[in-house]
Amino acid sequence: MPRWLAPLLGAAASWGLAAAWRLRSLDQTSVGSDSIGQFLPGLYPLVLHTPPNPEAGYALWVTAAPLVWLSDSLTMLLTLRFMVGALIAPLGFLTAWRLAKTNRLLAASIAGGLLAMDSGLVDTLVSSFRGYGAPELVAGATLGLLAGRRVGLAIGAVLLVAAAGHHPFATGAALGAALVLPWRDYRTLALTVGIGCIVAMPRLAWIADMADCGDTLAACLAPIALGSSEPLSRVALLARAAADRAGELSVALPVMLVGLVLCRDRRALLLALGALAGIIALALSVHSLRPYHLRIAAAPLAVAAALGLARWSRLGIVSGLIGVGALAAHPAPQGTSGALSRHDAVASDLAALPSPVWVEGAWYGGEVVLDPAAAVLSAILQGQPAARFGPDGTIVLLVSQEDDGAVHSFTDAAQAHDWLAAHPAPEVLGGAADWAAILRPDAAASWWTEGSER
Repeated sequence: MPRWLAPLLGAAASWGLAAAWRLRSLDQTSVGSDSIGQFLPGLYPLVLHTPPNPEAGYALWVTAAPLVWLSDSLTMLLTLRFMVGALIAPLGFLTAWRLAKTNRLLAASIAGGLLAMDSGLVDTLVSSFRGYGAPELVAGATLGLLAGRRVGLAIGAVLLVAAAGHHPFATGAALGAALVLPWRDYRTLALTVGIGCIVAMPRLAWIADMADCGDTLAACLAPIALGSSEPLSRVALLARAAADRAGELSVALPVMLVGLVLCRDRRALLLALGALAGIIALALSVHSLRPYHLRIAAAPLAVAAALGLARWSRLGIVSGLIGVGALAAHPAPQGTSGALSRHDAVASDLAALPSPVWVEGAWYGGEVVLDPAAAVLSAILQGQPAARFGPDGTIVLLVSQEDDGAVHSFTDAAQAHDWLAAHPAPEVLGGAADWAAILRPDAAASWWTEGSER
């Protein structure tokens, strides 16, 4: 058997395990403005869209665009997203295989198993926005930075920039990357840093655009940087995030700590600990640290721990089984049951309505059961023309009230106003702006609600 075939088969097996473990929670996927915003710009990939979140980058929707092209429903879109998220396991497997000096298969299996069964990483997919694709992009960067040569280092730099576009705190992983760069090989160093800077230029330009608000740099960026800050001390934030992440990992946490202590691969250990420290420092600097921020460094930590545990066969086998088994016993993350199929069904019904169609939301409390952007995206994925969604026509009101949903359609704005006047005022009337910003940027999202009080 060719030498390259064994690691590929192992990586495929770890991907299959990770995908199966994640897809069991597909029906729990939450659907909302944050989760759908990354996919809508993918409908028009040749247009340089504004990042869906001010703190995000262009990479957030650029990496999502291929999934949009391949999908014919919201369910298929998120299925593909789960499959891509599962790539973190084979990436960890291949990195450990490449770095292990002894017990190569054991080290790779431990790394792949820990990443495949990590319930925190599954929760990131179920929520559809908690860090987006930053964990698997950092996993790819880990493989490039640790196991690659000149081209691998350049790819690692590109993926690290992309990870920062998915979540700004992934920028902290650059600290770990800086610790493992070949500082004595000036040519390779220049190539890696240069390509990273070139790829980061759109991100830097976006930050510069936000900083140009007519005030000082700090005043312009502070509302964005501090938008998710909490009134807690840094010690309290760190303790809460560590406790929550420890709960996700369960017994796997002490197993991984033992592996990190035993790890003798200096570069793997520096990358793992440096990335974790950088992420924590960046998050604490703006008083915002949550357990899903720590998941961004899951791959380099799992690889370093696996390399340490695999130094002794018996220790590696026993501890690996205990760690992976503990993760497998962890309850599956809970989100919004049936949200994908529910939005696909609503989108299918939109096809029978006369064009143009304006899909709006009304929230009366409880969970957001029906999201306008998700319904419109699903309709387009199912084959309905994007041009049929716009103002001055049929109005569809998606009502969410006490964890229940209802769909009301009206022939025009006047009829919708009459319905609103006959019912209690919703706490929030809106949601169309999420999809209209991409499909109909020329239309004011409030065109039909301006007269709703008459």
